[in-house]
Amino acid sequence: MDLKKALNSVGKGSFIKFYYEYKAYADAPSEAKKQELGKKLLEKNPNAKAIEGQFIRIDYATSIFNNKMEKEALTQILESNVSDIIKERTRELRGRI
Repeated sequence: MDLKKALNSVGKGSFIKFYYEYKAYADAPSEAKKQELGKKLLEKNPNAKAIEGQFIRIDYATSIFNNKMEKEALTQILESNVSDIIKERTRELRGRI
């Protein structure tokens, strides 16, 4: 799996902001949960245009968790050009997992 591509597809900020929601879906996927999460992501992202795009985010995030690459993803996010708020949240997440 190409982790860089997956993170870019999910969005680093989205991965951090919705980390637990993505993980919960990855742990127990269902169509109903995917629809619910997709709607939530669509509502929370003013730049989002369609729910299908949110499903792509969900699928890529799920692949990160299914491949046990979440710690590496957090490291890559810390090493990337993201806001200080995202970096702080990323450090907090890394400390919990």
